[in-house]
Amino acid sequence: MKNKLIKFGIDPQLHGIAKIPAPAKQYVPQWYKDTPTHDSEDKRAGTNTFKSCMPFLDSLTSGYIFELWTDIEVKNINGQTEIKWARHDYDLIENRNKVKSLEKIPSRPHHHSLTFALKSPLAIKTPPGYSILISSPFNRLDLPIKPLVGVVDTDKNPMHSGLIPFEMALDFEGIVKKGTPLMQILPFKRENWTSEEDVKVFYESEISGRNINSYFTGGYKLHSWFKKDYNWYEI
Repeated sequence: MKNKLIKFGIDPQLHGIAKIPAPAKQYVPQWYKDTPTHDSEDKRAGTNTFKSCMPFLDSLTSGYIFELWTDIEVKNINGQTEIKWARHDYDLIENRNKVKSLEKIPSRPHHHSLTFALKSPLAIKTPPGYSILISSPFNRLDLPIKPLVGVVDTDKNPMHSGLIPFEMALDFEGIVKKGTPLMQILPFKRENWTSEEDVKVFYESEISGRNINSYFTGGYKLHSWFKKDYNWYEI
């Protein structure tokens, strides 16, 4: 099956500085790579770590990652957070007064209220019938900067560069380095759905679960999982 084509554009002011989004599989964190598949050398059932969980790995490798294109310095001064960035020739962080309404959105514990917003240089275009989910990188709880989640219809008109509201961890002080994963972009097909209750689905899941659990490891990958393909365009 031929791959769908998603197109990314960068503000010409940042040509050669900001990178277009790359496949998320290139950003699998080191802490995941360093985690053993089992809690011990004993590979019996029940010793598996989260590294053997395909849904967790899929969350890290699905879609594309747009990385931060400049260092951001974060300082806490007298209870106030001050943010500076290395490239002053591009208005990176919008005036906090312009995003004052974001304070009405409840913030997560241990994070500042939503009074910061990045001016993104990224434009995105998808094929007809496809939209994108934009989020902070999935399961990257280690990252101090977390954009809000949004769904954008990007087929009729490209998503233009605009503001990206984000939270900053309260206990973080230092430099968020250029190249830090900033946003995960997941294209999906728009379809209408209807829901219903069906108890048979529960019993089907019980049978499937017993089958999967009849293996020490890899049962889900063998019986339920499908490979997802997010790549660069190749001629």
